[in-house]
Parts: sequence; structure tokens; C-alpha cells
Amino acid sequence: WPTIKTHLADPKEDSSIRNHLIRLTGTLGKTNEEAIKVLTVAAIQDKSTENRIAAIQELAELGPLAKSAVKDLSEIAAADPRAAIREAAAKATAKINGQ
Repeated sequence: WPTIKTHLADPKEDSSIRNHLIRLTGTLGKTNEEAIKVLTVAAIQDKSTENRIAAIQELAELGPLAKSAVKDLSEIAAADPRAAIREAAAKATAKINGQ
């Protein structure tokens, strides 16, 4: 887990590698609350639209376990300039809230 966090925090890391690490972090989120925080940061800050959507999708898959991400996802859904990211965040928020 520490190595994954280090690579995700490195903005110079290759985007496709970051995408795989985001997906892996989603799996870890089932048993590691810190992974939810890392995914939330990726959803907000990653430079790649694909990676932001991947992080949002992983949060959605965690359902109620990702409750701590709802506020940030709601803000993304309301204000992100990219429609695909807004839509993914809105769907994730609904899924996390059990809708």
C-alpha cells in the first residue's frame, strides 16, 4: 500500500500506470479507509479525465463505505467543467447514498 500511495501522489507517474493503481486502490478501499481518501484526491486533482472518472467509479463501487467522499463528489457533480466527470460524480453520489 505505501508504494501505491507514493506512485499515485507522483504527478510525473505515467497516466496509464496511475489508472491501474487507481483501480487497485478501489479494491483496497474495501478494507482500508485511507484508500477512500486517496481515491477522493484523485477524483478531484488528477490531470487525466480518464483517471478522474476511474477514481469516481471506484468510489461508487465501494458504495456506503465511501460516504466520506460524498461532499467532494457532490461538488464535482455541480461544478466540474467536463460533463463526463459531472455525470460520473452524480452517479457515484447516488450509488453511495443507496439510490
